[in-house]
Order: sequence, then structure tokens, then C-alpha cells
Amino acid sequence: MKKLLACLLLAACAFGAAAQDNYPAKPIRLIVPFAPGQVTDWLARMVGEQMATELGQPVIVENRAGSNGIVGNAYAARQPADGYTLVITSNGTHAAAPHITKTLGYEPVDDFAHFSGLMSLPWTLMVRSDFPAQNLDEFIKYVKANPGKLSTGYGSVSSRLCMHLLRTTSPTSCSRSSRASWPTRRTRRRSRPMAAR
Repeated sequence: MKKLLACLLLAACAFGAAAQDNYPAKPIRLIVPFAPGQVTDWLARMVGEQMATELGQPVIVENRAGSNGIVGNAYAARQPADGYTLVITSNGTHAAAPHITKTLGYEPVDDFAHFSGLMSLPWTLMVRSDFPAQNLDEFIKYVKANPGKLSTGYGSVSSRLCMHLLRTTSPTSCSRSSRASWPTRRTRRRSRPMAAR
């Protein structure tokens, strides 16, 4: 992780130095296109803190959640290209969204200068511990033997595409159900008036 942060900081410094000699001369905004409390938010705050220490300027983490990251990325794309607004992107916002969303409000390749990878996460398929299948082969066999009886849930574009890939590569029949991420659901629940609870 330290090596990854060092690479990010080096890239940020090089990007800024190329733009102007006294970079950074003011605070840097780091846009997180997802809700507070998610992994991306945690990562941005950790990276932002390290960047602020190394660069000597505050790094302000700004959450602009909505539409699986599209809102925050569209906002970031409209900001001046001066190195003072950075955004943490994902495969969902830049690889998947253009294929499943009619209007993004940004061009994933042309509107951004990608300069560093921060992390990668594995995808896992989970079932209840008492579910009859305990590995992927058993799961596929079970789903094929019980068409339409199972449903899948996902909270992001990326996990939606993973399930679509599973259905495509080994034709299975599961109903789909999109779900907000846990931090988003919790925020929505807490923001409702007490009488509505």
C-alpha cells in the first residue's frame, strides 16, 4: 500500500509540476463519486491525508454520489483541467457505464487523464451457509436445475456486470434485483423523518 501511495503522490506531483512550477498553490479537491462510508470513500480519505502531508496543501475529499458514480464523474469532468480537482474512478464508471447508460455527461477516455491505479478488489459470489451448493460448479448446477427460483442482488454496476457475465458464460436463470450499497441504504434510513420509521 505504501508503494501504491508513493506512486500516486509522484504522479500527482509530476502532473501538477508539468502544469505549473508552484503546484500546489491552493487546496486540492478529491472527488469521490460514491456515498460516504464505502471503500472508495475510505481510500480517498487515506490517500488525501497522505497527499496533504506530502504536498503541504489541504486535500478536501468531496462526496458526489449518485447513479453509480456517474454524477460525481460528470461533475469532475466539468471542472478546470488545472490539477486541483482529482476524481477516483472505477471500472464501473469508466468501463461499464458507457455500455449500459444512455447519457453519462462525460467521456471516460477523453475527459480524464488517468495517472495511477489505487487498488483492486476481488469479486466474490456468496450464498447462505446452508445453501445446497458450496462452490461455483455446484452453484451453476443448482441454478440450472431450479430455473427462476433464485434471485441475485447487486449494489453497483460492476457487480451487476459480474452477474451478467456468469449468466452469459454458463446460461442460468436468476431474477435480478438492484440494491443500494449498505452505506447508501443506511444514510437513506437515517435521513427519513422519525414519524416515517
